[in-house]
Amino acid sequence: MKLSFRNDVRKLAKDPSLAVLPFNVAANAVGVSRAAIERMLADGRLSEIVVGDMRCVRANGVVDLVEKMDQRVNAAFARLEVVARQRATLTYRPLMEEVDLDYTLSRDRNVIANVLDRVSRRSNKEHGILLSVLVHRKNGAALPGPGFFALATELGYAVADKAEFFDEQIERVWMHYRPRAA
Repeated sequence: MKLSFRNDVRKLAKDPSLAVLPFNVAANAVGVSRAAIERMLADGRLSEIVVGDMRCVRANGVVDLVEKMDQRVNAAFARLEVVARQRATLTYRPLMEEVDLDYTLSRDRNVIANVLDRVSRRSNKEHGILLSVLVHRKNGAALPGPGFFALATELGYAVADKAEFFDEQIERVWMHYRPRAA
C-alpha cells in the first residue's frame, strides 16, 4: 500500500493498523537483522507500506512478533525452572515443541537461539545464573550451542574451558533451584 505524506495522519486516525516503523526500528524491536525483516515480508509474516519513497513495516505485525517472543521466553523460562528443580537437562527439540517452534525449520532454530539468549539474560540479571545451560544438543557433546558460550563471554563470564564452564554453570543453576528446607 502506498500512502502520501499529506493524507497519512488522516488515514492513521481512521485506521491505526496503518502505523508503520522503519525497517531498522522493526529489526531492533524483534531482535533480528534487516535481512530477516525482508524475509518476513517475503513470506507474509509482516506487511509493508510505502510512505513517499520510504519502505516501512506495519507496526501491528511487529507488535505481534514481539508479544509472541515474550510469550515464548516466559514459557521457556518456566519450563527450564521445572527442569532445574528436577536436576535435569533437556535437548532443544522438546523445548522448541513446547514454545510452538519446529525443530526442522532453520528459521525456528534461529528463534529458539534468540529465546534462550533472552532467558539467560533474564536469569543472569535476576539470579546471577545462566538458565539456558540446561538446554543442549542431542548429538555430540551434551553441551549448549555456541551461542550460549558467546553470550556468557559477553556477560563477563570467563569461559576458558567450555566443558568445565558448563559443569560449573549447571551446578550453579541446580543449586539455585534446589529444594529449600522448610
